[in-house]
Amino acid sequence: MRRRQLSFGAVRGAGTVWFVREGEDSPAPSGADGRRSVPFWSCAACAARAVDMRGRGLWVESMPLDAWCEGVLPAMNRVGLLVASIGPRAASGGVELRRR
Repeated sequence: MRRRQLSFGAVRGAGTVWFVREGEDSPAPSGADGRRSVPFWSCAACAARAVDMRGRGLWVESMPLDAWCEGVLPAMNRVGLLVASIGPRAASGGVELRRR
């Protein structure tokens, strides 16, 4: 089964971003460079596969794209979190996204 990257076209078209929750937060594993990345997906099924692979204590939630761009991305930037690149051609670690 092939993993898919966060497709910004799909997110923009649907107006929704999918993510995984664990308690009050989303998991943010460290990359090889020590920086932490939070994974996001463009479809519920992709996020659900991550929950299936990781196991207990996780669940899938969604958020409107506007709320993600206006609230989550600036908050992540303030604390130095990256958006995880998920997929076979993804760079290791994450990418830094900023709203224009």
